[in-house]
Amino acid sequence: MTEVVEEPELGRAAARGGIWGVAGETSSRAAQSICFFVLASVLTPKQFGAAAVAFVCVQVANALTYAGLGAATQVLGPDVRRDRTAVGMAMVSGGAGGLLLAALAGPLCDLLGAPDATGLVRLVALALPLAQTGEVVSALLDRELLFKQTGLAVVLASVVSAVVGLWMAAAGAGAEALVAQGVVQPGARLLFLAVRRPSALRPSFHRAEAGELWGTGKEILVGGVFATASGNVDNVAVSAIAGPAALGGYGFVYNLTTLPYFLVGLAVGRVALPVYATLHARSESVRTAFLTALESTSWLAALPLGYLAVAGPESLQLLFGHKWDYVGWALRVLALHGLLRTIETTSGSVLISLGQADVMRRVQQWQLAAVLVLLGPLVYAKGPLGAAIAVVTAVAVGTAYSFTRASRSTKAPATTMLARVLEAAAGGLAGGAVGLLVLDAVPGAPGLVLSLLAASATWLLSLVVLRPHTVRQGAGLLRKVPERVAEPEPSAEPDALVGAPVAVLDLPWEGSLELSLDSRYGFARVLVRQQGQPAAWVGVPLRQGSATDAELRRAVGDLPPTRAPDLPATGEVCVVVCTVGRPEMLTRVLTSLLALDHTAFEVLVVDNRPATGEARAVVDAIDDRRLRIVDEPVPGLSAARNRGIAESTAPILAFTDDDAVVDPQWLRWLTAPLVAQEASVSTGLVLPLELETPAQLHFEGYGGFARGMVRRSFDLKVNTADDHLVYPFSGGSFGSGNSMAFTRACLEEIGGFDVALGAGSLTGGGEDIDAFSHLVLRGHTLVYEPRAVCWHEHRRDPESLDQQVFTYGTGFGAVQVKWLLRSNRMRWGLLRKLGTLLQALRPGRPKAAAARESPPELSVLELRGMLASPRLYLRARRVARGHSGQLARIGGRR
Repeated sequence: MTEVVEEPELGRAAARGGIWGVAGETSSRAAQSICFFVLASVLTPKQFGAAAVAFVCVQVANALTYAGLGAATQVLGPDVRRDRTAVGMAMVSGGAGGLLLAALAGPLCDLLGAPDATGLVRLVALALPLAQTGEVVSALLDRELLFKQTGLAVVLASVVSAVVGLWMAAAGAGAEALVAQGVVQPGARLLFLAVRRPSALRPSFHRAEAGELWGTGKEILVGGVFATASGNVDNVAVSAIAGPAALGGYGFVYNLTTLPYFLVGLAVGRVALPVYATLHARSESVRTAFLTALESTSWLAALPLGYLAVAGPESLQLLFGHKWDYVGWALRVLALHGLLRTIETTSGSVLISLGQADVMRRVQQWQLAAVLVLLGPLVYAKGPLGAAIAVVTAVAVGTAYSFTRASRSTKAPATTMLARVLEAAAGGLAGGAVGLLVLDAVPGAPGLVLSLLAASATWLLSLVVLRPHTVRQGAGLLRKVPERVAEPEPSAEPDALVGAPVAVLDLPWEGSLELSLDSRYGFARVLVRQQGQPAAWVGVPLRQGSATDAELRRAVGDLPPTRAPDLPATGEVCVVVCTVGRPEMLTRVLTSLLALDHTAFEVLVVDNRPATGEARAVVDAIDDRRLRIVDEPVPGLSAARNRGIAESTAPILAFTDDDAVVDPQWLRWLTAPLVAQEASVSTGLVLPLELETPAQLHFEGYGGFARGMVRRSFDLKVNTADDHLVYPFSGGSFGSGNSMAFTRACLEEIGGFDVALGAGSLTGGGEDIDAFSHLVLRGHTLVYEPRAVCWHEHRRDPESLDQQVFTYGTGFGAVQVKWLLRSNRMRWGLLRKLGTLLQALRPGRPKAAAARESPPELSVLELRGMLASPRLYLRARRVARGHSGQLARIGGRR
């Protein structure tokens, strides 16, 4: 489906995503810093040096094995096979890197002059597969602009890891506590992401997709290797030349000054890349987004870095005494390094999204070369300060180049970009200067607190004075605008209260085509058919209710050429329609059925509420010998369908509901696989008849009934639903009960539909997926045929939608309970897949890419239904036994 993201909404998503990204990185670094500062008071510089060596080793190993997979998935766009391949590659490469690092820990630590760090290196190696897999899964969610989910995962993981680290520190673990915190954090993050997207942890490997990922990610990989090397060779040089104690001090201030880079630069870069990828075809929008990101990162990083550059040494002296005095000037120099790296990351994100990852690779190469030339003599002469000077010089060269290339690629004026960075730096330095004055005037801890507050206030005042437009724009992006709900704009998203009309386009169209609908609509859902075959279900933005030919063609995209299919043969069919006396709906569906392009069929209406007489009145008013009606007083959809089966003699039975409308060729295509004897069961494409209310939009966003535009076969041997967790025990992949057909023989084989399941019973649903899965398990083939198009009227009000979703849960759960109780074959099959079944029983199990368009409360309702299903199913069985003498008997017993 083609989705068009409006820029105001994208801007809001990016702004909120930036907040979640900063919150995630802040919590991550806070967890590290808490352990860091707690241990700083008890560990010696040498012990800190050993921990630094461990982190250097894991960063190098991570860079050598990561392969840029997360960024590659965002640049290449969504593809199930490619996404799963990326996850598989991350697991394998991370695991291999961890094992290799653990094996080489001893020689590496001896080479670095820190043999005491061997155990720490082996411990931190565990983080590699966890971090790399989590990075790819997080990138998949970020690509869908689900920044809240990825940010929340980092926040929760940070809390867990901080607790673990502090507990170990209190137990006297020493440097091991700091390293263990660094291992627990990516592990907990991956766990939370897996709960949010369990399907992402189904790795696979496809050679073609792996080639695509490598082709895009190799420049990112090589650049990352050089970046890691240039970012850590200074640690190696300090340790080898000045000793582990000097490395402890250098590592201490280096971590302080890179903290804003991790909190701000990486967080904004993570949000910016998927945003740039969304806007890649709109150059003006990319330029605006880049300038906004550059300005945001510069100002946010300038506050802490400006404070550290001016008042940092004095603050450390207040906190730790004179322990770290010898690295005071290194701290000031490295503050500039932090700002430069933040700017470089912002420029790099836009270059990668524009397909220029090779530029960033060259930048990292030059930086590494410059560092290698400068480090030796400068560290020998000045110790940690010399390392800081070498690093800043190298990063300044690379940042200048990437900054210039980003300016050219986005056509953003370099002078404007530089002015915004200098303004931010000035605001940060002003805050630091004021903070230092306060620190000198007020002694002790109160002085430090007042100093930080004064610096922040000065920085904020500078921002308001220098960039008032930016402040207003940022506030507008973060503010929700309730007027858009009350008075929808022409470009409203499909979840606006006005709804979204449903239309059909038949291709190829000749000449120019315009879609004209009611002017109050800002969005439409369109079924695109090519030579009569459904090809796409797309969203089309409207202006004043209309879309031009160019807009329609852009929304539809390029479709492969097809030829008109030969119409299949027809056989004798009975179409069963069960109703509870809704005369308007029943009249509508019968009208569409009697207009079918089919040569030999009858329509059998089963009145499941005969006392009202409404359904019989509708049927009596239609003079057509193909139409008749029977009564089924026992309540329940399954009982009604079984009555229809028993009252008909046709070899094929098709089923639809009274809240549906069928296309003229629906029955011909639905029964074609059965007439050709290639299957015993078939289902069709079910789309919304209307999307006029929020409840209807939310149901479609939750997954709806559609199962795609591709014809599929399902069996136990070759054609399995590899996209479903517990195939074939959950029949949701097969289709839905409002558009299905069976041979009489297969229905008699399983005894019809289970009357303890389905609408009208205590379980409320599940009878269709029960029949589908049961037949597949018995060796039958099911065909999903999207050319059999049926239109369904979704529930219009929120209460009905809530009840429907709740019964989805009760029906699905009841089917699982039934199989566990009744069939050894199914019981053992379910037990073999218990792990994946538990994932399926979570709220919001995989439905559609648009699932984020529905309220999260629906997932909770479905879970509640699942939890209630065992009790409801057992009660439903007792009720069914009470009606056994009144029910129609179909073939054998299950």
